[in-house]
Amino acid sequence: MPLVEGPGPIRSICLLYGAIALGLAACTASTDAETGFDSGASGVWAVTHARQKVFVINYDPVLGNGRPLTADKHWNPSRRLAESYATALYFASGRGVAYDIIGWHDINAFPPQIGPSFSETSYEACLAEGESCYGTKHADYQKMIQEFDLCRAAAEHNVDEVWWFGGPGFGFAESRMVGNGAFYVNSEPLELPDTLFHQWGCERPFIIMGFNYERTEGEMLHNFGHRVDSVLRHHIDLVTPGFDIVAARRFMTPWQNSVAGCGDTHHPPNLKSTDPEYLYDLNRDVYSDCESIGPVPDPARPLSQVNCFSWGCSETGYHTWRFDKLPRVAASNWWQHILVNATWAEGSASIRPPM
Repeated sequence: MPLVEGPGPIRSICLLYGAIALGLAACTASTDAETGFDSGASGVWAVTHARQKVFVINYDPVLGNGRPLTADKHWNPSRRLAESYATALYFASGRGVAYDIIGWHDINAFPPQIGPSFSETSYEACLAEGESCYGTKHADYQKMIQEFDLCRAAAEHNVDEVWWFGGPGFGFAESRMVGNGAFYVNSEPLELPDTLFHQWGCERPFIIMGFNYERTEGEMLHNFGHRVDSVLRHHIDLVTPGFDIVAARRFMTPWQNSVAGCGDTHHPPNLKSTDPEYLYDLNRDVYSDCESIGPVPDPARPLSQVNCFSWGCSETGYHTWRFDKLPRVAASNWWQHILVNATWAEGSASIRPPM
């Protein structure tokens, strides 16, 4: 059964990438018999694919007026956000990453927190206070993991990744790794006492993404961008055998010495070091070697000129444009590192409606 009614994934991804980033024909002409859509902005399909089994926990408390928080505040439906996010990454990876939502749990209450949990009154006060309140709140990951037996589900390969949805101030990290060998992915890994680690079966690492339904798909992809940057830096620091450290450093490089890489999450490739962050719509031409890095690495490829029109001059367009440049060939597939624990199969993935 489809995840949500309304515009399907092809329509969603046209809106996410934008006509400029993908080309008008991509959103009007049928180029693939199954999806009717071209594979990624570069048109390069992945040679291997992973199907990530995702369990979603959506905290949407019902208020005293009988309305869920999202409806009362006119915030975004979590199911629509999940579909658009999964579809964006499916195409940005060249059909190499297919997220299958294997379980969805709606909780009509505030999440447990370290310290007092929210009441409706205290949450309204926190919203009124804003950022100074949000930074003091931390969701109780340990309690939430235990409640849903997430470590065991991951260890038994029933779940590969977890997504939590909630409102501003709920205390979710944008991304956090749990389990054996967990490392920093834009937040410190969850430390568990040894007794709980073994009791809960946390041997297999997995990542928990924390999403805010007050925000949009663009911020969800922003979260994923920090995850990408953290994973690349982790393997650079480890000097992982077989991992192209030079290319990874170049990938995250904005404009330096007249030549840019692909940029990082806060800095598109056409930003100077003196520019403020988040300028995704800056119309400045620079030369970049990003296309020599991926999706098919080719060090001999000449420099190309990029500006914000390369990604549609939007934040969402920038993130998907950059993800499309991650190498995804047999000899070098960075998506295998970013997904942490995925099982890979030959060929690109067919897409099927999330459950």
